[in-house]
Amino acid sequence: MPAERNSDAPQSFADVEELSEVKSCVGYRKHVALMALFVILTVVSGGMLLLVSYWKPHWRLRLTSLRCHLWDADEVLVKGKDGGVFVEEVVTEGMEEEQEEWIEESSSVEECLINSERKAVALSCRYFIHHHQRYVFDWERQVFELKTGLRDVKCGELHRWSHGLCDAEVDERKQLFGFNVIDVKVKPYWQLLYEEILDPFYIFQWASVIFWCLDEYIYYAMAILFISFVSMGISLYQTRKQLENLRDMVAMSSSVTVLRNNATVEIGSDKLVPGDVITIPPNGLLMPCDAVLISGMCIVNESMLTGESVPVTKTELPGKPMPSSSRDIDGKEDSTLYHPDHHKSHTLFCGTQVIQSRFYEGGRVVAIVTKTGFSTAKGSLVRSILFSKSIGFKFFRDALRFIGVLCVLAAGGFIYSCIQSVKYHNGASQITFRAFDLITTVVPPGLPAAMTVGLVYALQRLKKRGIYCISPPRVNMSGKIKLVCFDKTGTLTEDGLDLYGMIPCIDRLFQSIIHGGCDIPEGHLLYAMAACHTLTYITGQLAGDPIDLKMFEATGWVIEEHGEESSHYERMIECEIKPRNAPLVTEEMLFETSFSKILSLGVVKRFPFSSNLQRMSVIVSPLPAQKPAVYVKGAPEMIRSLSNKDTIPDNFQDKLKELTGEGYRVLALAWKPLGVRPLRADRMAREDVESNLTFLGLLVMQNKLKPETQPVILELKQAAIRCVMVTGDNIDTAICVARECELICPGQRVIRVDASVTEDDQQLSVAYHQVTYSRPSLSTSFSASVDVEMSGYQQGQFRVSPVAHSDFVFAVSGKSFGLILSRDPRLLDKIIVRGLVFARMSPEQKGELVQSLQALGFCVCMCGDGANDCGALRAANAGISLSEAEASVASPFTSKIPNITCVPALIKEGRAALTTSFSVFKYMALYSMIEFITVLMLYELNSNLGDFQYLYVDLVVVLVIALVMERTDAYPHLDRRRPLGSLVSFPVLFSLFSQIALQMITLFLAYTYLLGETWFTPLMEIENEDNIVCYENTVLFCICSFLMINVAVAFAAGAPYRRPMYTNQLFLWSTVILVCLTAYITVWPPGFLISLLQLKVPPPYLFRVALVEIAGVSFMISVLIDHFIVPSDFLKRLWTKVRRKKRPRNRYKHVEREIAEDVDWPPVLFDVH
Repeated sequence: MPAERNSDAPQSFADVEELSEVKSCVGYRKHVALMALFVILTVVSGGMLLLVSYWKPHWRLRLTSLRCHLWDADEVLVKGKDGGVFVEEVVTEGMEEEQEEWIEESSSVEECLINSERKAVALSCRYFIHHHQRYVFDWERQVFELKTGLRDVKCGELHRWSHGLCDAEVDERKQLFGFNVIDVKVKPYWQLLYEEILDPFYIFQWASVIFWCLDEYIYYAMAILFISFVSMGISLYQTRKQLENLRDMVAMSSSVTVLRNNATVEIGSDKLVPGDVITIPPNGLLMPCDAVLISGMCIVNESMLTGESVPVTKTELPGKPMPSSSRDIDGKEDSTLYHPDHHKSHTLFCGTQVIQSRFYEGGRVVAIVTKTGFSTAKGSLVRSILFSKSIGFKFFRDALRFIGVLCVLAAGGFIYSCIQSVKYHNGASQITFRAFDLITTVVPPGLPAAMTVGLVYALQRLKKRGIYCISPPRVNMSGKIKLVCFDKTGTLTEDGLDLYGMIPCIDRLFQSIIHGGCDIPEGHLLYAMAACHTLTYITGQLAGDPIDLKMFEATGWVIEEHGEESSHYERMIECEIKPRNAPLVTEEMLFETSFSKILSLGVVKRFPFSSNLQRMSVIVSPLPAQKPAVYVKGAPEMIRSLSNKDTIPDNFQDKLKELTGEGYRVLALAWKPLGVRPLRADRMAREDVESNLTFLGLLVMQNKLKPETQPVILELKQAAIRCVMVTGDNIDTAICVARECELICPGQRVIRVDASVTEDDQQLSVAYHQVTYSRPSLSTSFSASVDVEMSGYQQGQFRVSPVAHSDFVFAVSGKSFGLILSRDPRLLDKIIVRGLVFARMSPEQKGELVQSLQALGFCVCMCGDGANDCGALRAANAGISLSEAEASVASPFTSKIPNITCVPALIKEGRAALTTSFSVFKYMALYSMIEFITVLMLYELNSNLGDFQYLYVDLVVVLVIALVMERTDAYPHLDRRRPLGSLVSFPVLFSLFSQIALQMITLFLAYTYLLGETWFTPLMEIENEDNIVCYENTVLFCICSFLMINVAVAFAAGAPYRRPMYTNQLFLWSTVILVCLTAYITVWPPGFLISLLQLKVPPPYLFRVALVEIAGVSFMISVLIDHFIVPSDFLKRLWTKVRRKKRPRNRYKHVEREIAEDVDWPPVLFDVH
């Protein structure tokens, strides 16, 4: 018999507005009459209405259904926050018959609610799924709400509930949250083919092929059909392969030990629901869900989330019930709400590998499931890949507009063709076929394939450089990069840190530095270094944070892990830390007081490092016979704020500036005796433990620049690409590293921005300190003086002076950034436009900075090692992860090269790819226009191009050139000018229209030249025939073929974004062969080609040579236009003068102008560093 519902079980579920992707939803219910009308209209339209409804599902919904209440809806019309519109089916599960009858009999929703004696959740079995998120109908509020899992439950409540769920609760939560699966559905090939065939572009192609076959253009139709199936097959294979790779990466199926009905059972991980209590085995497991640890500790590899394979220690959630004598602390913790972002050090995330678990009091390591399926951390990552946020790019928008213009032009050509056909009394079928031929000429079927080929080549070149891409459109975007954000540690500097030394503090005085490798005196500084870490043994090797490893190795101590032993003392501690060759600690020593020094430190409890708290701490029980103490390690500013002021040296800030000014990474150490027994200390709250500390000294770490960093920074700056440092490190260290790698130029002024909030009126107060450097030696004491002019500003401590606007940059801390972001967005624009160093930035703030820069008009690249950079990597236009961990799947680009040389490589390839896309698009547009004009001229004569003439032009010339012209490599150097990003820019339009005019003049010139020849006999047209074999057709066909080659060479741009055309050997030789072949066809065609191409060769040899000469002159003018006139400064000056541009388009340029015009801003306080 199932257990009764546990009243203590947490019932708070996450109905999270900020996590929802849905802006609004409207209910619709099918209507029989409307559905019948829809079927009739579908038949009348020949299936076109059904096809349009497939492309626009919300049109189909409005045509077949009536709007209704959400509780009665069959489907909902969902509007996403990104502006997308979707139709989702409403699913009903587990509804009892009497509930359905009761709803039908009720006259109103209010009556339903009044008559209901069941809980709302019992009726919450109506839901829809959007982007793998489940929205469940709330009968009380009459809305669909997103259900993600347990959230905002009191920590103490989670601890008190440890008996698991009963069957009724499990069934209820399955209805709310579904199964715990992250299923990436891999569609079969037939379904992918079906969806691809119904794409509008392919529908246009199928219609074209059918009409060509009916018009007996069999060869051309079969060639286009073959190309379409090949490109479709490649596309389907790549799509399925990507889905298979993603499915294999996220696939997870395992058995889990769970507590249900007050008993331990083994179930499949897919059956877990939020609120389940699971047991973590000692040898670990791959987490199938998000869960909060309520007892024991775990060593976890979180590389899937952070990109770092460094083991992380997870401890139990604070708030465990206390004995009656300690209710004050219990009550305090009980009121704290659990949140995964605030309690990361106690949360096991889905997809992370628990390496091992430990419990030191003879119990089990237990966790409560908080989220399942796509609501988990891993599920959110997968959803971000499947439904990635699109970033608008001018080129793609303009390309669609240009195709629209071609469609309008095709419509005009269609009308002209019909008029001409009627004029020559052609039959209805011939009128139809000719008109459709003209449409397919203006809108070339090979355009998408040709545009894709350039990206494929770019991806191959990037792969050779060790850069992998999961979002090909971002390659073009990377060509417009204007600003690059760099993480510091592991990106600009080496991953590892070397211990430079320790600076003890005795009686509020800093002592001489003790360099790494020297003996450390016995005392609390040594104990802090030995104990304050999260190192652990994994497969016999000591593993953990590199800083912790260096610090611990310097002590010469060892770690002894006991696990679950019989000793009462060993069950109370996590591990024992002792000097090498120290005597064994026995039970008798627990109360021994005769020893003169500590023999070992028993770790009672750890508070792991938190980026928000900027510190970690450990409670130890020193032996022999000493009460527990806490040792704390963290950011110097944070440790200073937590320490007793009477223990802080007067020159603390000066010493810190001295060290960070030299580029050292500095940590501070402190301690405090707790004065309680170990069991009582284990239950103390973190804020009580980490307060009123005694400052011990500073730990100085050395972090060297990677050898590639400085040259890359200089290369980017020479190309006018702004470089910014975004780090979680100390601001002074960050400034020093920025100077060392020349991110900050020699002599450039650095202004530190310090923001605060006034206590009286909570107004934002911002101070600007100019930072200058002296370079003292660490072996000498620090001293500095500055003469200041008393001006009354800030109590007259500093001299106020405006800064030279042409040469200053800002350095901002995360705290100041957050305050300015929330209280003065306009000031933030000025700060980030001139900001160069952003220090102490949290992961969320990194993402906010990237988005703020994008809002100002910057095209942003983010480069990080994956640790805490995932949000910024996803937000950036081009995010490059230097980590090969699974977190890299969230980044558009992943580099196997562990340094920033990948950044200029990506930008170079992006510029080359973008330039290639422009070239190919212009070429395909000119190809369409040349062929369009040629066909129109022939239609005027009641003639047309022959089947094999179309094949020669479209396949032999155009397709070959389009495929090989895109193989040109990127230029080896970065130019200061960025490539164009818009197809409607003046240089592009000037190039297009001038080339169209030139090719039109060339065609008319050749045609006029033909008409003036004495031997020429006009075409004697025959009604209802194509009249292909004639002089006019032959001349226009030959000139048209030459012009296709001419514009290809003209658009094959080289420097400054691509290598010269002649370096692309395949394109060079293809062009030469095609020129020779076309000249051969024009001047001296053999008999089989005359018959195949339906040519009527002009008799005079010199006339045929003259045609080649005309094409040659046109070629020289084409090259002159695009290689010399379009990129010239003269054309730019002319356009600037014509348009009279007064205000810049990008917001960051407006902000720069405001800064330049305000000579009194910023008011700087001179400081010395």
